[in-house]
Amino acid sequence: MQNPKDLTGDWLYRSFVSNSNPDDDPKLFGQGILNIQPSDFGHILAVFDFGAGMQLNVKGTIHFGEPFHLRFQGKGLEGTSTADWVYDYNGYLVPDWMEGLNQMPSIVGSVIRTEPHGQAKAGVVASFIMLKMN
Repeated sequence: MQNPKDLTGDWLYRSFVSNSNPDDDPKLFGQGILNIQPSDFGHILAVFDFGAGMQLNVKGTIHFGEPFHLRFQGKGLEGTSTADWVYDYNGYLVPDWMEGLNQMPSIVGSVIRTEPHGQAKAGVVASFIMLKMN
């Protein structure tokens, strides 16, 4: 993936509760589809859809290098169940293996709950992986 417009499209997002115990099964922190839309060079505009009407508007930046670094924030939509949600994401586009087979573009990183909502406290961090769907 050399071109920033290759980032546009749908990405399957899964984040995991932080737990380093190898005897425990991984637990999802969140799962959804991030739709990255065409935008100005170096910027990210997207919609995060977690299903059941839960969505975030996403804005951020792409820092070019090896690997690409993505920094973005998702904010809930006014008048919906996500209105108070604010999450910040820090991710890296994983470089392709030269002789790799069946590779899928992927972004890995971490997410922090920036603002509390409901019983969910601010400051909670989870790891994530995103796989490009189209």
